[in-house]
Formats: sequence, C-alpha cells, structure tokens
Amino acid sequence: MKHLLLLIVTSYLLYGTAFDIEVFKAGPNPLVQQKDGLIINYTASIPHQSDYYIYNVTGQRLKRISFENSSHCNTTNAGECNFELLSTIEMQQLHKQLIVIIAVFKANNQTIKKKRYVIIK
Repeated sequence: MKHLLLLIVTSYLLYGTAFDIEVFKAGPNPLVQQKDGLIINYTASIPHQSDYYIYNVTGQRLKRISFENSSHCNTTNAGECNFELLSTIEMQQLHKQLIVIIAVFKANNQTIKKKRYVIIK
C-alpha cells in the first residue's frame, strides 16, 4: 500500500501540471465563404500562449495570429477552448482553396505543434 501511494504521488508531481493539447479541430470543413468563420476548438491542460499560421498549399503564408495567453478562448472548466480565429468577413479575403493551419502552443518551456487542413469553397 505504501508503494502504491508513493507511485500515485510521484505520478501527480511529474504529470499533474504537464502541458498537453488534445482534440485540436479547425472548421467547419469544408468552410463556405460568406457564410462561415474559421472556428478553432481544442482542449488544453493549462493556460498557454498560442500562434496560428495559415498557409496555402504552395507554402505562402497568408496570415499569422498570436495570443499571449489563453484569455481569447471561451473556456469551460474542462479546459476546452473554442473561438473564432477568422470572421466571415476575414474569410472573404482568402481565395477558395485548401489552407493549412499550423498552431503552435507554448507553456512551461514546452512547445506543441498541431496541423489541420481546411477547404474553403
């Protein structure tokens, strides 16, 4: 029993505040111009900084959006973050195409990168 308690406490100390991003989604997919904004949804284990890069398929960067903290999120107690990265009006500035969204999350000297593809039609 003593060893089990030691294992539980050690696991909590090592992994209790670990930074993780789960279930990263971007959409709707396909995204309809003049109807949809680009919505980002994910679950984060702790508050963080985030950078979003939007590229076309040829590698040209179309936009970069940064947040110094996670206050831009409409969060729940479970750590779910849901917000509109680009509005319907901002999406009209992009051509109908396949875009690549790269999200870079930073917290506690850790960096996590996620990538998603969205079709604009």
